[in-house]
Amino acid sequence: MTYLEPPNVPWPCERKLDQRGFTLIELLVVIAIIAILAALLLPALAQSKEKAKATGCLNNKRQLGIAMILYTDDNDAELINLAVDDVNSKDKVVTDNRAGGIRWWPDLLKPYSQDRSVNQCPSVQRQHGFGIGLNYHELSIWRPQPGHVIKYDDMKHPVETVHLADAAIIENPNERNPDKWRVTVDPSKTWTIFRTVFFRTPNGGAYYSLPSRIVNRHGGRSMMLFLDGHASSMKASEVGFQYPKGHLLAMWDRD
Repeated sequence: MTYLEPPNVPWPCERKLDQRGFTLIELLVVIAIIAILAALLLPALAQSKEKAKATGCLNNKRQLGIAMILYTDDNDAELINLAVDDVNSKDKVVTDNRAGGIRWWPDLLKPYSQDRSVNQCPSVQRQHGFGIGLNYHELSIWRPQPGHVIKYDDMKHPVETVHLADAAIIENPNERNPDKWRVTVDPSKTWTIFRTVFFRTPNGGAYYSLPSRIVNRHGGRSMMLFLDGHASSMKASEVGFQYPKGHLLAMWDRD
């Protein structure tokens, strides 16, 4: 039997593949599409990353809150001090080699919190300090003398009193609106990193000359720990630094 083949139809092995590549216009279109997608996705990724850091910072404060409650229970209801004299300079979280030796509150909490990273705000680079500050002057004492203590029972509204918060040295200490406080980027104004482990209250000295303050570090808000141990996100202005001690809206004092 004879099979007839259609004329001028090559066998598959004889077909030539199209060797033509992308044209310049096609490549430019692809690059433009990639650039548009990147522009749409990168801000969303950055926001997600910052939200994760804010959540981590809030969790750090919750862990510190538990450690502080344990410390208070073991010390006859005394609140933790900002720093105490200590000649032992070994293995400190906060290095301070001034004469006589000083131990800051993160080191006082070491028996109750072995994870040193809880003292660090995830949004603050280590060379710029810690970024989690203790309420100083109103709720803690600098190198206290014997018998000089602040007790939990002295607090009238512990649920509404800020104990820890995001803190930094600011460059505009005369600004009355706390939400407008700006973290300084001038190295000559940062002094030493231990000034980022506390925030000053208006009734204390050096409030303007050494302005360690609460700052809105996470999406316009600050992660805060209250005396009763709960943590939440608030704006710095909600703490009431613009109000005097004893004011109903002042959440930084013990009254």
